[in-house]
Amino acid sequence: MPLVGLMADLKHGREPSMYTDIRTDTMTIQIPSAVTREKAALDCIRLATDCLSHTEVHISEKTPEQRTRAQDQMFALKTGQLQKILSTEDFVWYFIAQLDAGKNDMAEAVISYQDNYAKVGILFGKPR
Repeated sequence: MPLVGLMADLKHGREPSMYTDIRTDTMTIQIPSAVTREKAALDCIRLATDCLSHTEVHISEKTPEQRTRAQDQMFALKTGQLQKILSTEDFVWYFIAQLDAGKNDMAEAVISYQDNYAKVGILFGKPR
């Protein structure tokens, strides 16, 4: 339950707890201490500090894997959008044609299919 409380405080109080602002609906001054409990704010600071220290250790000990532009673009797709492409029979035929052409990068195939076919609303079609 304490975790659920912290999650709610983070969701509803993160932005307002960082700034003093004028509320447009009531024309009153909003101060951070009135929005978030002190314990929740301290927990957030502790969490951020822990995340930073673990990240620093991770970065110093491990070199990140190189990613291609297509992998980054595929990662940035909305889950539903990616699922729709992958579950389309037309994409299967497109990917088979890519494999036949010696191109076996799934991310590159997904992004090129999305750009050349899905976005413009046309089908690749079965190769003859």
